[in-house]
Amino acid sequence: MIEIDGVKFPNVIYVEHKEINDAVKLMKPSLDLPTVQFRQQWEIVFERLLSKFFENLNDSESNVGLTIVLRAANAGFLAMKERLLAHSIPIFTVWANRDEETIKASILHCNLPKEIPKGMQALMVDPMCATATSIDETIKELKSCGFEALTFVCGIVTPEGLKFLKDEHPDVKIITGLTGPNIGLNKKGYIIYLDTEEPVAGDVGDRWMGITGDGELIHK
Repeated sequence: MIEIDGVKFPNVIYVEHKEINDAVKLMKPSLDLPTVQFRQQWEIVFERLLSKFFENLNDSESNVGLTIVLRAANAGFLAMKERLLAHSIPIFTVWANRDEETIKASILHCNLPKEIPKGMQALMVDPMCATATSIDETIKELKSCGFEALTFVCGIVTPEGLKFLKDEHPDVKIITGLTGPNIGLNKKGYIIYLDTEEPVAGDVGDRWMGITGDGELIHK
């Protein structure tokens, strides 16, 4: 459990790790990190967070369904490669889109199981959680198809996002590497450092994929 500005979050596990902190600092857009190094830093973050999930897993790793929230969450997919090669972990995909003007999210496409094996957990991964609207829609989809045990692994999450999820989905466990009163949202709903108003990691989807949503290649 963690506490931020007097608000307690009993469902949140905060993984305080020097490697995570160092990786996030390197990902500031102002440092102009090349694509390959940006991917490497996210792999470090997710490896540490996913290790926390699996060390607390009571059941077999094969009874976990990995849910990728496209497209930025491919960073978490890469960090799972060794477990995916060692176990028959099914991979579910949810394509969530957030309207940049209304900051509301909608599901464009999802591939989820028709039947849930007994005791299967849904492991959701996404690098950033700002307003939590995208993961909210994802959680709703997973619950509607029968999942009862859900864990959300997120590299960076705002207090605003945590409060939203606490109110809407108090049963969902959250594992994060960076949160706290020093980060928050700007008027566009982007995650920033509140003291400098500098973006924490910018558009992770664009930077990790190496191509913008408008199709512009990032040559770095």
